[in-house]
Amino acid sequence: MIDINKKIMEAMKAHDKVASETYKLLKAKILEFKTAKNAREYNDAEEINLINKMIADRNNSADIYKQNNRQDLADAEYAQAKVLQELLPALPTQEDIVNYLNENYSDGIEKKMMGVVIKEVKEKLLGADGKTVADCVKNILK
Repeated sequence: MIDINKKIMEAMKAHDKVASETYKLLKAKILEFKTAKNAREYNDAEEINLINKMIADRNNSADIYKQNNRQDLADAEYAQAKVLQELLPALPTQEDIVNYLNENYSDGIEKKMMGVVIKEVKEKLLGADGKTVADCVKNILK
């Protein structure tokens, strides 16, 4: 998991206003997630989901600003999205997914177990695209 306090300090020392503001927003979202009434365990997968959601929000806001001829605000949102994108780990490739499935399910997968296997792969290979995982699992069904 990301040491968000360290990231904030590094950005502040580097006088990177965009990064420090973005990290502070992320810290607030993490705190909000952890203290929510129906809070789940905060782990790497939840962190990736949270960052992806923030990136999507920033991109959507930027698109709206762009449509309303506010390029200055759109650029600020895109800059924050870029900072958040840098926090994400490298996404597993289709080859990584196939290798994982071959190592753990060399004898194939029964169709009724497909959902369980997809969930397992997405938990083990953080950030894996669900559709790609499903396609790979379908290829090794019995």
